Amino acid sequence: MHETVMEAGQLILAAAPSMQFSNTEIITMVPEETEQAIHGDQDIWNYPFPPGFEGTFSVRWQLTEFTPENGATRLVLGSHQ
Repeated sequence: MHETVMEAGQLILAAAPSMQFSNTEIITMVPEETEQAIHGDQDIWNYPFPPGFEGTFSVRWQLTEFTPENGATRLVLGSHQ
């Protein structure tokens, strides 16, 4: 319910008829963690979103260091295009 997150959600998901939170999780990253494969978060839904429609967005508050050595998420700049 953080104000900045809610505002971002309203901007990013502007075309959606409604907005809901889908999960909250706490995870511990350890040095032996494996790297995530490149993927789009929207790929988890078995639904044909129209071109340009954002069906999901993710927010993360990192409480500890998040590095390639412990499986940090990689961002691919421009991949949304």
